[in-house]
Amino acid sequence: MPLSSDAQSTLKRLFDAEQQARQTLEAAEQRAQAAVAEAQRQADELVKTTRQEEDQRFRMRLTQAQEEAAASVKRRVEAVEFEAAELARRANLHQAEAAAMVVDWVIGGSE
Repeated sequence: MPLSSDAQSTLKRLFDAEQQARQTLEAAEQRAQAAVAEAQRQADELVKTTRQEEDQRFRMRLTQAQEEAAASVKRRVEAVEFEAAELARRANLHQAEAAAMVVDWVIGGSE
């Protein structure tokens, strides 16, 4: 039994609507995939930028720590050198005093 003209027309409209819905769905899926890909690209870029910024901050902190350590070592070396010079000065003074005592003893003992 052949379909009536109205039934054929309705069937054709339903078929066309289904085709249009499939095309719309495919286009939406493609846009969604593109959006996901773009979001992933942006996330990757953000991670890369964040890593670079953190690397730079770390290098700056490391440089600062190295400078502080170098300054601390320099201060300690200067303090030790000052103390060594003071000890040498005292040793020379004691040596001179000891020599004077020996001379006084020798001169005083021979009289």
